[in-house]
Amino acid sequence: ILSQIEINQKPRTVTV
Repeated sequence: ILSQIEINQKPRTVTV
């Protein structure tokens, strides 16, 4: 799962 949860765990992390 790479969506808003990714950003939530790692702030300022662009994972498309």
